[in-house]
Amino acid sequence: MKKKGEIIENSLEYLFLIKSFFQGKKLPLKCAAAYTHIIIDAYYRIFPCFSWLEMGRGYVLWKGKPIREIFDSIEYQDIVEQALQCRDCYWNCHQELSLLFNPFFNYENIK
Repeated sequence: MKKKGEIIENSLEYLFLIKSFFQGKKLPLKCAAAYTHIIIDAYYRIFPCFSWLEMGRGYVLWKGKPIREIFDSIEYQDIVEQALQCRDCYWNCHQELSLLFNPFFNYENIK
């Protein structure tokens, strides 16, 4: 694609991850989505990512408090800890940022 002059919007590290995805492997890095995204649905539930919303995983109910207070709450910090352990998706919107926040990740292991 590069030789044809087409634009590739993903990093090489992310493209290496895709190989693992097609091999059925779990994501090999911590997911930073709970730090980089906020998903609020029509029922005022706050999720760390779209995948969790779609899978019906943990959320915090927004009760009109400032978002900063919710992020600092024990309930949301529990979700953050769970999200860091999640290895279930390869969505580029989440994983490109996870790669950015995982500077010590060894990409050689996934080539």
